[in-house]
Amino acid sequence: REVSARITVWRAQHADPRHPQYGCDQFTAGSVAMLKRYVRAFMANRLSCSVPEWETLTTKLAHQVLSSKSRRRRRGRSDPGIDMQLLQAAYAWLPGLTEAQTPQEREEWLRFWRLTLSHRLQTLDERDEHGELEGTPYESDQWLLDRIAATVIEMEPAEEPEELWRPILALGPGAHSWVEGFLDDFFIHGLHSDSPPPGFRQQWIAMIDYMAAAPGWSLSSEKGFHAPTVWQSLLGMDWVYQMAWDASKRGLIQSMAAYYEAWCKWGLRDRHAVKVFLHFLRTPASDPIVIPSVTWLVNAVPFDSPYFWKDAQTDIAFFLDWCWVNKRPAIRQSAPTMTSFMKLLEHLAGMQNEFALVLLERVRSDS
Repeated sequence: REVSARITVWRAQHADPRHPQYGCDQFTAGSVAMLKRYVRAFMANRLSCSVPEWETLTTKLAHQVLSSKSRRRRRGRSDPGIDMQLLQAAYAWLPGLTEAQTPQEREEWLRFWRLTLSHRLQTLDERDEHGELEGTPYESDQWLLDRIAATVIEMEPAEEPEELWRPILALGPGAHSWVEGFLDDFFIHGLHSDSPPPGFRQQWIAMIDYMAAAPGWSLSSEKGFHAPTVWQSLLGMDWVYQMAWDASKRGLIQSMAAYYEAWCKWGLRDRHAVKVFLHFLRTPASDPIVIPSVTWLVNAVPFDSPYFWKDAQTDIAFFLDWCWVNKRPAIRQSAPTMTSFMKLLEHLAGMQNEFALVLLERVRSDS
């Protein structure tokens, strides 16, 4: 592993300037000689076991990135100045922070992830006139986002995990594929066990608070076209990991109820968000917020928008039917919930929604 890591550093340091993306595909006599010295040192057990520092590459990488900008402005991102796929292969062996043998080793690993992420994000500086990054993360980028997400969850508060997730969220809606990719990995790692690590909820709340205060993530932002879908990912509603929201996570969702309520006030004005949210409410973990969600829905949806109801009416009708079948006693016991439930149902019936008309008759006969 050590020689692989050092060869990675060597390759970056001696990249052919004519091929900044692919590194040293054209060897020079001096490069080959240096490689041989590394191999001999490895065989003689003279190589250090420490992970090579990225600072040794700073000058070289900066030169390559600046040079590549003038040649490749069409791509939406600068060339990284190092073969990221090779970097992935060389450092894939790094385990999670909990497996570090000493505090020093743990800090070395954290330092590597901080520097790697910082370097990669610095290349995402070319956007179109709408502030959008072109393309999606490469395979090596997806690997990096996955490892950063896992590392954030394992970090202690004193290690400042926000230093890893904040630069990703700060990319804004124009880099939504990067942000959503990171958030998906965050939930996949955080929800894989019945009892999520403490760091998962702590950082989840911190990220929600950060985005709530960031102008770029507001629905009123001129560059916020992708903000609604990213917010859905931030609240754990992506279909990719919905199966992980089992009954063991009910306490977690209950503890986050205030955040869901706050999002519903503006998020449920969008018909697509309504569909996603109502589907999320059917997961076992969401059980604690199903009943209050009926009122949240009434307080948020635009009753005077035919455009909204044209697409949302079927989803809302199915949700009300599901609630009546599974939550009828709880709905009846809460006067505000029953009032909200009937307001939605009667509105749908007034639109001659066939499903709602049948449900309305059933509700009246059950009373």
